[in-house]
Amino acid sequence: MNVLTLDGKEYILRTDINVFEYIYKTYGSLDEFEKKLDITVVKDIAAVMINEHFAFIGTPERVTENFVGARIMPRDFGDVAKTVLAELIDSIKSKN
Repeated sequence: MNVLTLDGKEYILRTDINVFEYIYKTYGSLDEFEKKLDITVVKDIAAVMINEHFAFIGTPERVTENFVGARIMPRDFGDVAKTVLAELIDSIKSKN
């Protein structure tokens, strides 16, 4: 589990099969997703991961990519991108 802190509030990122389905439908493949990893993509997938956690815990709260983007300072973008990628990597690593 990875966490993004936006405006002092922690948002848990969740990557499950729904997130991978979204990535494949939107970007074509994980390779294409990684090639396109820019500000727009990071905001988009961060919002999807946050919303997936909300859906998992059964809360109606949702965020948009604009909500996420408005809370990321340019100096913090690299750290946010690393956190989003770490969540994807952690979700496919073996639990052995």
